[in-house]
Amino acid sequence: MDSTARHERAEQVVTELCAWADKRPDVLALALVGSYARPPGAETAESDVERS
Repeated sequence: MDSTARHERAEQVVTELCAWADKRPDVLALALVGSYARPPGAETAESDVERS
């Protein structure tokens, strides 16, 4: 799966999670972290750990 397809899948998952969370009064927040949180084509799009 290429970077754009992974990003599109991540967008789909976030949309589904938000819809689920909207129905749950006990869910106050959601967070997406890591390489899927970065836009496709970003310099570090495939990296979860950045080096200096």
